[in-house]
Amino acid sequence: MADAASRIRTTAAVAAAAAVPLIVTAALGNQALQGWRNSRASSANHWIADLFQPIALTGWRFTPRSGANATAHWLAPLVFDAALVVLTALLATAAAHNRGRIALFLGVWGATTLAGAAAGLLCTPLAYAGVSGMATADTYRDTLAGGLLLGFLIGVLAAIAASVFLGSGSSRSANNTTARAAQADRGLDETRPLST
Repeated sequence: MADAASRIRTTAAVAAAAAVPLIVTAALGNQALQGWRNSRASSANHWIADLFQPIALTGWRFTPRSGANATAHWLAPLVFDAALVVLTALLATAAAHNRGRIALFLGVWGATTLAGAAAGLLCTPLAYAGVSGMATADTYRDTLAGGLLLGFLIGVLAAIAASVFLGSGSSRSANNTTARAAQADRGLDETRPLST
């Protein structure tokens, strides 16, 4: 029964960790917020600009823009968002298996950070498709850094959500098979020092 409860708590933690990037990318990447994202990313305050520039990777829309360059690169943010959510779920599943609260927090944070970096690399060919001479190592480096920073920032929220949904009773190690085997093999009366 304890193993089933542990699996349910772990599944809830992974679902919460995967839901956070989905909610953040759906909310902040919305095409209605494009002007807001652009004004924050080009802010005179470099701290604000550096934090908001990676959000440009999440600027999704289901239909291409109208006007000149109407179909230019509208699929790349969708690929980034989908890859971020799916890779976060996969890596968080590996990080959450039989972990305590602190290990889960750090594991999910790292998993989301790595998922952001991988999503940035996956969307790069689509983001620069058709632009001559642009798909170079510099563009991969830039999208890798942007995805890594976005994954790092979203990862804090995902790790907090996963830790909250992990619930109580899982702060100790779930790997108690050695302790149970040692108790079963004892068969000795420990109240008498020389009993056999």
